Amino acid sequence: MAGVAVRWILVHATWDLPSHRVALMPEVIAFHHLRSSYPIHLLIVPRRVFAGPGTMAGVDVPDLAALFPVAAGLVPVPHAGRDVVAPMINGGDSQDVAEVHAHPIVGTSMAR
Repeated sequence: MAGVAVRWILVHATWDLPSHRVALMPEVIAFHHLRSSYPIHLLIVPRRVFAGPGTMAGVDVPDLAALFPVAAGLVPVPHAGRDVVAPMINGGDSQDVAEVHAHPIVGTSMAR
């Protein structure tokens, strides 16, 4: 049931996210990770929700591709070229947010 609620919020009720929203576009929403492992740890989620990477097909590539320019635009300029920047695509039951999402992670890992 919790997964259904998260999916509904991501698509329809983004104002109800328990995190600071940094971008909201027709294709994607971006917000700060609630349990950050990095100094800058954002989640960028397609507004069309996928259960996990294994559920995506070739026709879903544009939805996934829309994550990358948003991720690049959200990395603060002072960090660009100075720190480690790692775009990651995640999803699935082992994630805090199971839906397919990207992380533009900047900096070195911090202990949880």
